[in-house]
Amino acid sequence: MRRLLSLCLVSFLAGCSLVVGGEVDDLQIDRDAKRDVRVDLRDFTPHVGQIVDVQIVEPDGALARAHAVIDPMPSDCVNITFPRGAPLSANRVDFFADLNMNRTLDQTPTDHSWRFELPEDGRLLYVHDVDFTNIGEVDPATPGGQPLTVNITGADAFEGQRVVASVSREDLIIDDLGNEMRLDTVPGIYVLGGVTGGVIAFELTGVIDGGAQHDIELAIGDGPTRCRTSAMAGGDGLTLEVDLSTIDCDDGAPRVVFEDCAR
Repeated sequence: MRRLLSLCLVSFLAGCSLVVGGEVDDLQIDRDAKRDVRVDLRDFTPHVGQIVDVQIVEPDGALARAHAVIDPMPSDCVNITFPRGAPLSANRVDFFADLNMNRTLDQTPTDHSWRFELPEDGRLLYVHDVDFTNIGEVDPATPGGQPLTVNITGADAFEGQRVVASVSREDLIIDDLGNEMRLDTVPGIYVLGGVTGGVIAFELTGVIDGGAQHDIELAIGDGPTRCRTSAMAGGDGLTLEVDLSTIDCDDGAPRVVFEDCAR
């Protein structure tokens, strides 16, 4: 019995399910199980100061299951982490650098874009090259959810400071023994280069589950200051328009979803 329970736990954490009455070799991969996804970008000197957009895509239907925007790229070396951000079935990474800064994906070479298969461990290490893929023309990704729109005023004290925003929601997980647990999934990240005019404003497509409660966390500045709030999404997405004074802020440790490894 102890061996069976241990096996079920390992299987659950690895995104597997145990076949009833089966043996060790009867494990089946649950392609809907969430996993951590990490994208490391290196030697991105040509795109420092430009917007970089990263999507984790499920090839069947070309649905984007996780989305990050770096606005703009602060250095030539960054790490982006989506904690339990996408299902195992989302094993494609589409990303581009917005050379003309029109906030739209244009065909290469107007913008530079790439596509790679996500390794089994969920981590892609990419060193900049010029082997482009026109991801907007060939099997383009479409949003797998609704948009998040954020407009937070009253952030004058943080003028010019970087904001790392992440959006999460709870997943209800039921393992093979019928046990329930709730785990966060983080499908959305937006890195804003600096607060402007006391306002934190951005839009992130495809990261909201209509009708679900979502948590938005902001890590502001080098400290950083952590601010968190929750809101219920409607059928057409989630719009957060509040004053920063109405949000709970403290000096606690925020989620680690973005690293500027040149700092």
